[in-house]
Formats: sequence, C-alpha cells, structure tokens
Amino acid sequence: MSKATDKKELILDRGMEVMFRQGYNGTGVQDIVSAAGVPKGSFYNYFDSKESFAVEGVTRVTKQGYEWARSLLTDSSVPPLQRVINYFEQSVQCQVDGGFTGGCLVGNLCQEMADVSESLRSRINSLMCGNVSLIRDCFREAIASGDLPDKKSAEDTAEFVFCAWEGALMRMKAAKSREPLDTFLRVLKSAFLK
Repeated sequence: MSKATDKKELILDRGMEVMFRQGYNGTGVQDIVSAAGVPKGSFYNYFDSKESFAVEGVTRVTKQGYEWARSLLTDSSVPPLQRVINYFEQSVQCQVDGGFTGGCLVGNLCQEMADVSESLRSRINSLMCGNVSLIRDCFREAIASGDLPDKKSAEDTAEFVFCAWEGALMRMKAAKSREPLDTFLRVLKSAFLK
C-alpha cells in the first residue's frame, strides 16, 4: 500500500469511528482529522466533502460487516432458519459487548441523513438491501425445503425481519438495555423454529 493510500485509510478508519459515536451532524471535518492525527488539508486531498467521506466511509466500514453476515447466512452446513437465528444471536452479542451504544452505523446514518443527502440515502439503501437479500435467500431455502410454508413471501419476511431488527436496535439505544434485542430474538425464534 502506498503512503497516500495508508493516510486515506487512516482518515477513513478514525473518522468513521468518530462519526459512529457522534453522528454525521455531530462530526466536523476537524474532528475527523484530529482523530486521524493529520492536517485538515489532508482530508481534502482525498475527499471533496464530509458527505463524500461519509459515503465512502460507510461503504468501507460495512463491507467487513457484510462479509461476516454473508459467511454466517450462506453456511450450507447449517439449516437456513438456524442461520438467520445464529446471525441475529451473534449480532445481539456484538451490541452487548458494545455496551448498548452505537447500534447500527447504517441505520443511524439513515435516520439522520436520508432526507437531506441523496448520495448517502442511495448508498445506505443499497447496503441495507444487500443484508436483506442474504436473509431472503435463507428464507427461500427454508421454503424450498419445507421448513417454511410456501405461502410466506421470502422477500416480505426478510424485509420485515430486517426492519424489526433495526427497530430493536433503536429501542436498545433508548433503553440502554438488551431487553429489546431479547424480545426480537424470542419472537424470531417462536416464528421460525419448530
């Protein structure tokens, strides 16, 4: 990796950590460069604006999360409905380990910026659709194997489960408690496990 690439990666890593904690509007370019330990001019060598930084940053940060989700949700050695449960159980543990703060970077940015930034809204929607499609594919497999009735729509069910998860994360942050996540898991298990 070149020195320039290393510096850009550093700005992205440190800046997105700040943005995750403080939100888009609570984070200024100065906060980003201070966290990265670089001069303000370095930021503008790589990014046209805070908005372009956020689009690139959220894409980069969520790539790792998507790969993790994909590895769990496409593991054919595990039945498809159990894969969905495992994914959300591990996601709950990540939130517990984080002390019930943060929630979901993509969801947080969506709540804050989707109405005011078309580039962020579009990117966030694309990222969310990627996760929904992984869950949908599990439900399609479960329908094909007879584990879910074929009258259920895999698409609608996946969208509903993902939306319920994002809502549970929002409630978790407000309550500073795992209870909303545990409620989500109980309902998910009762709906999909025999």
